[in-house]
Amino acid sequence: MAEFAWRKGWRTAAVGTNTALVYFKSVTKAFEARFKQLGGKIVANETYATGANNVNTAVTRLNSANADVIVTSTAFGELPALVSGLRSLGNETPILNSWAGDGTYWLPKSPQISNYYAVTFASAFGDDPSRAVNRLARAVKAGTGGFVTGAATIDGLVVAIKRAKGSTNGARLAAQLERFKKVPTISGFVSFSPQLHTVFGRAYRVIEIKDSKARMVGTVTAKVVPKI
Repeated sequence: MAEFAWRKGWRTAAVGTNTALVYFKSVTKAFEARFKQLGGKIVANETYATGANNVNTAVTRLNSANADVIVTSTAFGELPALVSGLRSLGNETPILNSWAGDGTYWLPKSPQISNYYAVTFASAFGDDPSRAVNRLARAVKAGTGGFVTGAATIDGLVVAIKRAKGSTNGARLAAQLERFKKVPTISGFVSFSPQLHTVFGRAYRVIEIKDSKARMVGTVTAKVVPKI
């Protein structure tokens, strides 16, 4: 997310963190760390939480921030509330969300949403650069890019089992996963390490929503995994 923001020429960011999930908090922390490494500046930092009925307060404060981009990681009812709240105030600042904000299911009927971006695993809209991904998206009637992660897991397990000489022992497979470096899967090349027990190195898809319609506008691969 930070590298995409930097590529777009956005040099200042206002961050709104949904504190309901560790995932949400980790995403915005990682964004801040990498954005600062690149030379960006965080000009505002607000919090809200699912079920806390305080997203409107965050909207008011974020609206007053003079930033090139508003960054968050959120889903649930707070996603349409945050985005439509800002747009209803006439704030057209670009909004950048994580995979949590992928898809169009959350879009409000009014106002129409534009200048909104989400970084996700794959495009669910038939325009992914991978034909295999597009076929799978059609087959499962995908709504968000998360549909590809199950298939990618299977691809990874096949490689791990082969490298473990057919063993399905958990410890042996874990040891193989920790050695993954640019292993090909349907979601792209993936890596693991003893320190990072999650995929890194994957080319993420950037989805833009314009006039309440979604399309893929590019890909981005993190060059650095920031410490948080």
